[in-house]
Amino acid sequence: MSMPPMPWLPEFLFLGIWDALAFGIGISLLTYLAMNYSKWPKQIRGSLLALSFIAVWFTVLNWIHDGLHNTGAMPPNWGLLALTEYLFHVPWLIFGLTLALVIRQLVKVYKK
Repeated sequence: MSMPPMPWLPEFLFLGIWDALAFGIGISLLTYLAMNYSKWPKQIRGSLLALSFIAVWFTVLNWIHDGLHNTGAMPPNWGLLALTEYLFHVPWLIFGLTLALVIRQLVKVYKK
């Protein structure tokens, strides 16, 4: 794989750092949830399972997505690019909405 043009290098470095940070946060969140799941109130355990699934999706499959781009899902291979984008970005939008609903549910439980 070739290097990006020098003026774009800071943007790509930012994305690399952001991905590494997101991976670390995802692993930390999953570890915390797994270790403390039985301690949480029963009313929010379903929400925590949904949150865990979202964390797994963003943590693990994000790198599969990046790997597909690195192995050929780039222009001029528009078919593979479109397939990769729809397979990952549409579920990310759905999981983002799910995450908002989970947070809403957790806030409701803790307001009581």
